[in-house]
Amino acid sequence: MVMAFFIVDVVQTEWQSSTNSDDIFNALDVCFTCAFTLELALNMYGNWFWNFFVDGWNMVDLFSVAVSILALFSNLDLSSMRLIRAFRVLRLIKRVTSLRIIINSMAASLPALSGASILFFLLTATFSIMAVNFFGTREPTLRDFSSSMFTVSPRIFI
Repeated sequence: MVMAFFIVDVVQTEWQSSTNSDDIFNALDVCFTCAFTLELALNMYGNWFWNFFVDGWNMVDLFSVAVSILALFSNLDLSSMRLIRAFRVLRLIKRVTSLRIIINSMAASLPALSGASILFFLLTATFSIMAVNFFGTREPTLRDFSSSMFTVSPRIFI
C-alpha cells in the first residue's frame, strides 16, 4: 500500500499541470487517507497506545495522516505540509531487512565520506583559485571564486 501511494504521488507530481487528472487524484487521495487512517487506528489499538507513542515511525505516520485529514476537510492550503506524506515510503526501511542493512552501511560510511568530501572541496577550491588567476580575464564564468567553484567542480575529476 505504501509503494502504491508513492507511485501515485510520483505520477501526480509529474502531471501536476494537467487539470483533467485532478478529480482522479483527489479520489485516490481520499482512498489512501482512509486506508492510512484505518491502519493508524489499528496500529494504535494493537500497541495499546503507549507502545505506539514510543516508536518514532508511528509519530511520523500520525503526523502524516493528521496533515492528510486536515488537507481533506479544511479550506486551508496545506500543499506544502502534504509533502510529509512522501516520506511514508521510508517506512519500508523498517520492514525490509535488506534496506535496513543498506541504510546502516551508509550511516557507518558517513565519517569516511565526510573526509572525502572535505578533500574534494579542497581540490576544487585549489583549482578554482588557479582558474581565476589564469583564465579570469578571458572567461566570464571564471572571474570570481564562487562562480569558478561552480564551473570547476563538475570538471575536476573528468
